[in-house]
Amino acid sequence: MKKFLLCLTCCCLTATYLQAQGLTDMSHSKQAKMQNVPLGSAQWTGGFWGDRFGVFSSTSLLSMWQTWNNPAVSHGFRNFEIAAGDSVPADDHEHWGPPFHDGDMYKWLEGVAAVYAVTRDPELDRLMDHFIDRVVRDIITRYDVDAIHMDDYFYPYPVEGVDFPDTTSYNLYGLGWDRGDWRRHNVDLLIEQLHNTIQELKPWVRLGISPFGIWRNRASDPHGSDTNGLQCYDGLYADCIKWTAEGWVDYQVPQLYWELEHKRAGSLTLNHWWNDHANGRHMYYGQAIYNIMAHRDIALDHGDTLNPTQLEHKFRLMRQLPNVQGPCWWPGYNITDNHKGMMDSLVTRYQSTPALIPAYTWLDDTPPAPVTHLKQAKGKKGVKLLTWQPASTADPMQQAVRYVVYRFHKGEPVNLNNAACIMAITPQCSFTIPRDKGKWQWAVTALDRCWNESQPVIVK
Repeated sequence: MKKFLLCLTCCCLTATYLQAQGLTDMSHSKQAKMQNVPLGSAQWTGGFWGDRFGVFSSTSLLSMWQTWNNPAVSHGFRNFEIAAGDSVPADDHEHWGPPFHDGDMYKWLEGVAAVYAVTRDPELDRLMDHFIDRVVRDIITRYDVDAIHMDDYFYPYPVEGVDFPDTTSYNLYGLGWDRGDWRRHNVDLLIEQLHNTIQELKPWVRLGISPFGIWRNRASDPHGSDTNGLQCYDGLYADCIKWTAEGWVDYQVPQLYWELEHKRAGSLTLNHWWNDHANGRHMYYGQAIYNIMAHRDIALDHGDTLNPTQLEHKFRLMRQLPNVQGPCWWPGYNITDNHKGMMDSLVTRYQSTPALIPAYTWLDDTPPAPVTHLKQAKGKKGVKLLTWQPASTADPMQQAVRYVVYRFHKGEPVNLNNAACIMAITPQCSFTIPRDKGKWQWAVTALDRCWNESQPVIVK
């Protein structure tokens, strides 16, 4: 993992998303061959156990929840809230009930997860909302995370001839809604709840989504893109444009994995469409490395058909679009493996200098105070150091959490827009000065949690 992250750092990537899995891939082990399979990949389709699964998923889960969630009947869920440190009256802070209730509660939650993996029933989503809220609260409270990020897993990708089995829940809770609108509403509630929880606890933490690359086709909606593919609005019931318009989501990473000229989902078309629907939030384009490096450039949009890949064209396009903040490369190992020279291209040409993440100004637009006590000092063995101190503040939104070290020739104007002068972006309050014979002046700025940058402090 350290080598993997180091390689990505060499390519001047400013952020990294890692997808966690429940089991270790042991397919290369000589002792045991074990690989992950998706939860729900094994299903009972008939017979006694198929019947038991149907009864449990349609009846038992809901009735058990009514029992767990009623303190007059069972203290099972209340015990979980108390263990999570829920703020309740002091006389309700004591666990009670039989000791096996906790184990039963865990088993019930396992059952919910197993059934949801097969049915994707949004009512089971609602049952787990309390637990999701607890998990998000725990992550944000315990760890200094930058963001909570979700991929495109909402309702499952449609399978031809197979209806999504939520009829029971829809009949119980649909309340006269159109089924598609009801499903989208269920997803909206999840996104809004995550946003509200984050804002309550740490308003600088971002919420990001990686939606499928087509919101809607123009044939379905005049505001859609000139495409003819699966629609995340209709197929996955994810109205991702609404989420940024409502201010629930801080950035999106649409999965624009297709080649520029794809007949049904041309990336050239979709690049422009998503740029026009950023809704004032950050937009990073998900790019599939294997696809970019496998397709020759096109003549359209000032392309060069002699170019054996579409890398240069896609970079140029993203940098021309005013609402696009950059790419998100997938998968990461195609960079570290230098797939078709991808890492070489990033290091030597396209991402040869560090860059700062654009500030999330709708969360906070006030820069932190400049650093103090900036000076050059001598360390061990004659090593020269820059050292400084952060400005003191009790406001967590204004606290400096990282620093930018710039180097300029003596007499050269200090230009913070010149990324080639960035020597380091560091959480430390010191920097080791490289040994060379140049005559330099140094500038240090502070960055807050929303990437607002302070005024520079200069030492010569």
